[in-house]
Amino acid sequence: MAEDKNINKYHHRSNAGARAFLSHTFMTTAFSVLGKAFGFFISIFIAAWFGVSKQTDAFFFAYGLVMFLTVIVTNSVENVIVPFIAEIKRGKPGAVYGFVGGLIRSIAAKLLTLAFPVFAVVLAALFTLSGFDRSEIMLIMKLFAATIPLFILSALTSVICGVLNTAKKFYTPAVSPGFRAVATIAAIFILKDPLGVYAIPAGYILGEALRLAILVIFAVKGGVLEMRSGRYDSGKKVSDFFKTASFQIAAMVCLGFNPIIDRFMASWLAPGSVSMLEYAERLYIIPITFMSGGFSITALSYWSNEYYKGDGTSGVLRNNVISSWKALVPASLAVTFILVVISGYFVRIFYGHGAFPQEKLGILTLVWVAYLAGFVPYVLSQTIVMKMLVLKKTKDLLKIAAMMNVLNIILNLVLMRYLGLVGIALATSTAQLAAFFVLLKYFLKKTDITEV
Repeated sequence: MAEDKNINKYHHRSNAGARAFLSHTFMTTAFSVLGKAFGFFISIFIAAWFGVSKQTDAFFFAYGLVMFLTVIVTNSVENVIVPFIAEIKRGKPGAVYGFVGGLIRSIAAKLLTLAFPVFAVVLAALFTLSGFDRSEIMLIMKLFAATIPLFILSALTSVICGVLNTAKKFYTPAVSPGFRAVATIAAIFILKDPLGVYAIPAGYILGEALRLAILVIFAVKGGVLEMRSGRYDSGKKVSDFFKTASFQIAAMVCLGFNPIIDRFMASWLAPGSVSMLEYAERLYIIPITFMSGGFSITALSYWSNEYYKGDGTSGVLRNNVISSWKALVPASLAVTFILVVISGYFVRIFYGHGAFPQEKLGILTLVWVAYLAGFVPYVLSQTIVMKMLVLKKTKDLLKIAAMMNVLNIILNLVLMRYLGLVGIALATSTAQLAAFFVLLKYFLKKTDITEV
């Protein structure tokens, strides 16, 4: 009976509340796209100032390794922290500062400890597997060590972003990558003569430090992070956080390996196949960002606050997912249809000029269309993932991600034999569709928190 009352309350939520959710979703998407757009200018300025050389190769190789670690950890922390903050605010609103402080100290210590074994593994891999000579490898490792602080700062930034998102202060975290980009470009310009290529990691680090400072000031000044003198025993909650986050991080590692696996297998095909796959995937990320970027952030915040304030139940979460599908299914189908119809024209706009071989535009279009086949199941999957994150069921997400990993490898081996590069993209979409059906089965079966 209580469940029915809560669900009924959800269905009769005020129009103002519904408008606020939609407004936050649209505006967060817009600010996120704007903030990330500035980041594209960094590589343009690096190319203009440093050109193409062994030094830039060494930096981008080292930077790619650091960013692989960074994206996995920051995305996991920023998502997992939201339901924890919402739960703490329900019982002890003033305890958020103590929890965040304990979490930041623990994250900094753990990541510093992690950096050393990662450094050793990367060094060993470079010496045994890469085509770099000894001097290049040593430069890569120096740049890797110089860039590692970016990994730690980004992890701390993700904590503050999670706190702000929980409080429904979405816009500053969304646009903050733009602040970082402007500061990074300015720092590289100032330091490029005295530091040479080392100005690039220094610029990224200073940019991220500025971004972190702005977010902390905004959180404190806005009353989101109250700096109270009272003590809070955050040990148990921080320990629970790392237990939950560890499964999410492992799941992100599995998913992060899918593009690496695809590129590795594409290297078995004709020269240029890896680049073709990269170009098609860049196009695929555009509708993904617009359709699910802002929604995922706002939905996780709204649903977590609703659930842990006691206004919601797993039944309400279920209705949140279904209500989202009513909007996302027709929208994602329409986007897919339109993009498929104009795919040739769209690809030609982005790549049909310069040194790109015109005869390859057709195959690139087919690869992109194969990726688009997984667009609808991906968007719908994210709504179920948000529900699972609210309930802190990251262990189940890890199992599904591992399944998708294995299935993607098998499908790649089969489909690329008959369809080549298109088969690799289609394998990714098919694995995404299979993951959606597994998530759907989970969603239909797990109806109450006590049953999950």
